[in-house]
Parts: sequence; C-alpha cells; structure tokens
Amino acid sequence: MARLNSFERSQDEVDLTEFLIEQFKILLEQLGYEAAEKDLRRKLAQPLDRAIKLAKLVANQRAIIQLYEPEFSKYLERQKKEDDSWMTNVDSTEGDDHEIAGDVATPITPALLKYGNGMGAHLRAKPTVLVKSLVILMG
Repeated sequence: MARLNSFERSQDEVDLTEFLIEQFKILLEQLGYEAAEKDLRRKLAQPLDRAIKLAKLVANQRAIIQLYEPEFSKYLERQKKEDDSWMTNVDSTEGDDHEIAGDVATPITPALLKYGNGMGAHLRAKPTVLVKSLVILMG
C-alpha cells in the first residue's frame, strides 16, 4: 500500500503531476495572472504528489467513506433523541459524556459514514455511522 509521505513516485504520478501543473499554469494565464513555471513546480509538486497518492488509496478502497451533513434546515426540523444514531451533543474534547435529547440549534461537525464492507459488498445497504454529527441543542 502506498504511503502519503513516500518519496517514491511512479512514472504515471510524475506524468500526472506535470499535466496538472501545466493545466494550472494555463488557467492562471487565462485569469490574467503571470506565474513562473519554476515557481509553480516548486510550490505545487509536493501537494500534488500527496493528492495523487491519496486519490489512489481512496480509489482502491472497497467501501465508500462519506462526510454527511444534511441541509441546515433539515437539522432544525429534527429532534435529537438521547440515543440518536446520527447525532451527538457530547464533545469528547470537553470531557462531557452525557447525551441528552432536545431540539437541534445548529450542527457543528458532519457525520462520517461508511457504505459497504471490505469485500466491496453491500454498497447500497444502510451506512455504518463511524462518527456522529456533533450538534448544539436549543436551551
């Protein structure tokens, strides 16, 4: 499995990095900005390399991981139950561990969902909630 901080680059990664830098340079020129190709290569090479490696890792996953945040208005229409499977009012960084029920005032973080399993099956089944959405309750 490829590591994001690995210094090894395959030829297709090198080619893709070169292509993306060239396309970015063209886009900048179309927008009226002048950028030296040497500076672009120096500043974009490492972020692009890491993004390409991350994309390859994600593409090889057999399950689908998704950040899920419904529209803000849908949160306001919801009542959080004490044992809600999608939302929590407990912020583990503050040491509070008491779940309570109530009307949702605002979402703070989205939920992290996983569809499917490691075998690539059950992608259309109900997702597994890996991390609940953190919400603030009214009152």
